[in-house]
Amino acid sequence: MLLNTKKRLTALCFFSMMSLCAQESIMTVKAKAGDLFNQERYQEALPLFQDLLVRTKSKDYNFEIARVYAKLGDKEKAMLYLNAYTSAKAVDAKLIEFIEFIPDFESLHQLDEWKLFVQNLKEQDIKKNSPYASIISQLETIFDRDQSIRKQYNQTQSIHGNYSNELKAVSDEIKKIDQANLQEVEAILVKHGWLGADQIGYKANKTLFLVIQHADLTVQQKYQTMIADALKKGKVDAKDYATMADRIAMYEGRKQIYGTQVVSIEKGEILLWPIEDIGKINELRKQMGITQTIEEYMSTMLGQEWNIDTYKKQLPQILKHLNIK
Repeated sequence: MLLNTKKRLTALCFFSMMSLCAQESIMTVKAKAGDLFNQERYQEALPLFQDLLVRTKSKDYNFEIARVYAKLGDKEKAMLYLNAYTSAKAVDAKLIEFIEFIPDFESLHQLDEWKLFVQNLKEQDIKKNSPYASIISQLETIFDRDQSIRKQYNQTQSIHGNYSNELKAVSDEIKKIDQANLQEVEAILVKHGWLGADQIGYKANKTLFLVIQHADLTVQQKYQTMIADALKKGKVDAKDYATMADRIAMYEGRKQIYGTQVVSIEKGEILLWPIEDIGKINELRKQMGITQTIEEYMSTMLGQEWNIDTYKKQLPQILKHLNIK
């Protein structure tokens, strides 16, 4: 009995020593990897961090590997490991706050995937800490409903055509859904005002705009002042505001400001709805975060080159045709 106990203790000590040696080895590798990274010897640091990820199973090393790949200029792999890091564990609030200011990731800043990554991180933090959790859930459900029925409309139109009974049925359903969505959103606006993305996240904030945009003119006019005030406070995307302001102007028979609206006339010809100050149009678009010039926008819309000087010459005739003064 005593002999067996001694054997067990000996074995336990042996495995403890092995574990300690392994731990020391991991610590040594970690220190070496860190030193190599600090010396900008990224290619040498990479396999060490990869080894640490495999041996420790610690997802923190996904972050370190992402830093290395970003420094090496491999943006795709940097994003791959960043996403692996954030999906595997809860991200520290401090990291979320400062992720955009970490110099190691500067090479990623122009990527759409990076911008979406940062946005999603902030969304996670907002959802976890926001006092508007139930409203976020409600608005995100409304968003999905709004987009789903419109996707169904496009699919039905593609299959059955513009004048089919199937498309009319979907169109009628859109009206019902839009009305139900509007009732919910108006109740939120009455109680809380226009909530910003920093309060409820991008998707929920976008829902407020979409629902008002899909309502009729009287509803858009009703909330235009609220949306303009929200824009001043950074609670509305400037491009969204520009789109709505132009749309209201068009429906009221006035000239638009930012050049976001077009109109289809005889034989399907598409025209840019007349603009208030055509000479400053690109400057105004830039101020609202619209990256395309009016020439680029219309050329893309028409599938052929669009010339602003030609448009200016045609403008008197267009104004007369559309009955705009």
